Amino acid sequence: MMGVPMLSDQMRQRFEAQVAEHPKQMPHLLQRAEGADNYLAGKLPGLRGADTTHSYRGFYAIAYRRQNAVEHASLMGLNHVVTDLPGGRKRVDLEGPSKDVSNPLGNATILVAFSLYIAANQLDWATRDAVGSAFNKFSE
Repeated sequence: MMGVPMLSDQMRQRFEAQVAEHPKQMPHLLQRAEGADNYLAGKLPGLRGADTTHSYRGFYAIAYRRQNAVEHASLMGLNHVVTDLPGGRKRVDLEGPSKDVSNPLGNATILVAFSLYIAANQLDWATRDAVGSAFNKFSE
Protein backbone atom coordinates (compact mmCIF):
# COMPACT_ATOMS: atom_id res chain seq x y z
CA MET A 1 0.00 0.00 0.00
CA MET A 2 1.22 3.46 -0.75
CA GLY A 3 2.42 5.47 2.20
CA VAL A 4 2.74 2.42 4.46
CA PRO A 5 6.35 1.48 5.27
CA MET A 6 7.11 -2.16 4.49
CA LEU A 7 10.52 -2.30 6.15
CA SER A 8 11.70 -1.13 9.51
CA ASP A 9 14.52 1.43 9.40
CA GLN A 10 16.93 -1.21 10.69
CA MET A 11 15.93 -3.73 8.00
CA ARG A 12 16.18 -1.10 5.27
CA GLN A 13 19.72 -0.21 6.43
CA ARG A 14 20.71 -3.90 6.33
CA PHE A 15 19.40 -4.26 2.75
CA GLU A 16 21.10 -1.06 1.62
CA ALA A 17 24.40 -2.24 3.14
CA GLN A 18 24.13 -5.55 1.30
CA VAL A 19 23.41 -3.79 -2.00
CA ALA A 20 26.41 -1.49 -1.48
CA GLU A 21 28.73 -4.53 -0.99
CA HIS A 22 27.90 -6.07 -4.37
CA PRO A 23 28.86 -4.90 -7.84
CA LYS A 24 26.39 -2.61 -9.53
CA GLN A 25 26.06 -4.89 -12.54
CA MET A 26 25.79 -8.65 -12.93
CA PRO A 27 28.85 -10.33 -14.44
CA HIS A 28 28.54 -11.27 -18.12
CA LEU A 29 26.46 -14.44 -18.67
CA LEU A 30 29.45 -16.32 -20.09
CA GLN A 31 31.50 -15.49 -17.00
CA ARG A 32 28.69 -16.71 -14.71
CA ALA A 33 28.28 -19.92 -16.71
CA GLU A 34 32.01 -20.68 -16.58
CA GLY A 35 32.10 -19.98 -12.85
CA ALA A 36 29.14 -22.28 -12.23
CA ASP A 37 30.63 -25.08 -14.35
CA ASN A 38 34.01 -24.83 -12.64
CA TYR A 39 32.36 -24.80 -9.21
CA LEU A 40 30.16 -27.82 -10.00
CA ALA A 41 32.85 -29.86 -11.81
CA GLY A 42 33.31 -33.16 -9.99
CA LYS A 43 30.23 -32.57 -7.84
CA LEU A 44 27.70 -33.66 -10.47
CA PRO A 45 27.78 -36.87 -12.51
CA GLY A 46 29.43 -36.35 -15.89
CA LEU A 47 30.07 -32.63 -15.39
CA ARG A 48 33.63 -31.44 -15.97
CA GLY A 49 35.26 -27.99 -16.15
CA ALA A 50 33.88 -25.09 -18.18
CA ASP A 51 36.53 -25.50 -20.88
CA THR A 52 35.12 -28.86 -22.04
CA THR A 53 32.07 -30.05 -23.92
CA HIS A 54 31.26 -32.05 -20.76
CA SER A 55 30.16 -28.87 -19.02
CA TYR A 56 26.67 -27.44 -18.80
CA ARG A 57 27.79 -24.49 -20.88
CA GLY A 58 29.53 -26.71 -23.43
CA PHE A 59 26.63 -29.08 -23.84
CA TYR A 60 24.17 -26.21 -24.12
CA ALA A 61 26.27 -24.65 -26.89
CA ILE A 62 26.35 -27.94 -28.82
CA ALA A 63 22.62 -28.51 -28.37
CA TYR A 64 21.79 -24.94 -29.31
CA ARG A 65 23.90 -24.95 -32.45
CA ARG A 66 22.48 -28.25 -33.59
CA GLN A 67 18.87 -27.86 -32.56
CA ASN A 68 18.38 -24.18 -33.28
CA ALA A 69 17.69 -25.13 -36.90
CA VAL A 70 14.78 -27.28 -35.75
CA GLU A 71 13.25 -24.44 -33.78
CA HIS A 72 13.50 -21.96 -36.64
CA ALA A 73 12.46 -22.60 -40.22
CA SER A 74 15.39 -24.05 -42.18
CA LEU A 75 16.24 -26.94 -44.47
CA MET A 76 18.36 -28.50 -41.72
CA GLY A 77 15.38 -28.36 -39.37
CA LEU A 78 13.16 -30.13 -41.87
CA ASN A 79 15.61 -33.06 -42.01
CA HIS A 80 14.23 -34.20 -38.63
CA VAL A 81 10.69 -34.63 -39.92
CA VAL A 82 11.10 -35.44 -43.64
CA THR A 83 11.68 -38.90 -45.07
CA ASP A 84 12.96 -39.36 -48.64
CA LEU A 85 10.74 -41.58 -50.76
CA PRO A 86 11.39 -43.26 -54.15
CA GLY A 87 11.06 -41.04 -57.19
CA GLY A 88 12.37 -37.93 -55.44
CA ARG A 89 9.27 -37.54 -53.32
CA LYS A 90 9.30 -36.66 -49.64
CA ARG A 91 7.03 -37.41 -46.71
CA VAL A 92 6.60 -35.23 -43.60
CA ASP A 93 6.46 -37.44 -40.52
CA LEU A 94 4.41 -35.93 -37.72
CA GLU A 95 3.50 -39.17 -35.95
CA GLY A 96 5.82 -38.63 -33.02
CA PRO A 97 9.34 -37.84 -31.95
CA SER A 98 12.21 -40.20 -32.61
CA LYS A 99 13.68 -42.05 -29.65
CA ASP A 100 17.13 -41.17 -30.96
CA VAL A 101 19.07 -39.21 -28.33
CA SER A 102 20.34 -36.83 -31.01
CA ASN A 103 16.88 -35.46 -31.73
CA PRO A 104 15.81 -32.20 -30.07
CA LEU A 105 13.84 -33.92 -27.33
CA GLY A 106 16.78 -36.17 -26.48
CA ASN A 107 19.13 -33.23 -26.05
CA ALA A 108 16.55 -31.28 -24.08
CA THR A 109 16.22 -34.24 -21.72
CA ILE A 110 19.95 -34.17 -21.04
CA LEU A 111 19.85 -30.41 -20.38
CA VAL A 112 16.90 -30.87 -18.02
CA ALA A 113 18.80 -33.64 -16.20
CA PHE A 114 21.87 -31.40 -15.79
CA SER A 115 19.61 -28.60 -14.53
CA LEU A 116 17.91 -30.88 -12.01
CA TYR A 117 21.27 -32.21 -10.79
CA ILE A 118 22.40 -28.61 -10.28
CA ALA A 119 19.19 -27.81 -8.37
CA ALA A 120 19.64 -30.93 -6.24
CA ASN A 121 23.23 -30.02 -5.47
CA GLN A 122 22.73 -26.33 -4.78
CA LEU A 123 19.20 -26.06 -3.44
CA ASP A 124 18.49 -29.48 -1.91
CA TRP A 125 15.36 -29.31 -4.04
CA ALA A 126 15.53 -32.92 -5.18
CA THR A 127 17.96 -35.62 -4.23
CA ARG A 128 20.56 -36.70 -6.77
CA ASP A 129 19.24 -40.25 -6.43
CA ALA A 130 15.70 -39.12 -7.27
CA VAL A 131 16.92 -37.28 -10.37
CA GLY A 132 18.98 -40.28 -11.49
CA SER A 133 16.09 -42.64 -10.86
CA ALA A 134 13.71 -40.54 -12.94
CA PHE A 135 16.04 -40.45 -15.93
CA ASN A 136 17.18 -44.07 -15.63
CA LYS A 137 13.59 -45.17 -16.29
CA PHE A 138 13.98 -43.93 -19.88
CA SER A 139 17.30 -45.66 -20.52
CA GLU A 140 15.99 -49.17 -19.95
